[in-house]
Amino acid sequence: MSKQSKTTAMFSVASVQDAVISAIGKLTPRQQWKNPVMFVVYLGSLLTTVLWLNSLNNASDEPSSFILTISLWLWFTVLFANFAEAMAEGRSKAQAAFLRSAKRDIIAKKLDEARYGSNYSKVTGSNLRKEDVVLVKRAILSPAMEMLSKALPQWMKVLLPAKAPRSSANPAAISVRSPAVPVSFPIGW
Repeated sequence: MSKQSKTTAMFSVASVQDAVISAIGKLTPRQQWKNPVMFVVYLGSLLTTVLWLNSLNNASDEPSSFILTISLWLWFTVLFANFAEAMAEGRSKAQAAFLRSAKRDIIAKKLDEARYGSNYSKVTGSNLRKEDVVLVKRAILSPAMEMLSKALPQWMKVLLPAKAPRSSANPAAISVRSPAVPVSFPIGW
């Protein structure tokens, strides 16, 4: 049996609709000015549109269909660039929202003292502070690693270790430097 991971579609209907609306909304000169290369293409598309309208009155040596074709290509370029930028913004906003929700959902076992076997209390990831010491056991990821493993794409998960190293003194506990000291990680690094 193979485990299938749940992934979201890159081009969902809602995200494409939002991106199209945003792409059309970015056709203002103030928005286009933020990207100088696309601003030049934007000016070229405006100019060729004016030339096409002028050629409809037979005031041009070139056929109006040729000018229209060039104008449509330029407008397509501007709209496609705006659409791609809007899709990237939408995906980054969705990823940021997921990371914010993942930070609240993670439960950590915060130790009362930095020694093996001490009492712990369960706290949410948002309540952890710098220099807090958490209990990490085999097959349980640290709160930071759990958040990263949920946020990273599937192809990045091969970089995360499948099993944490075990100590020889206590095979049930993970040890990074010493088998008797639980793992401590700084929050907010």
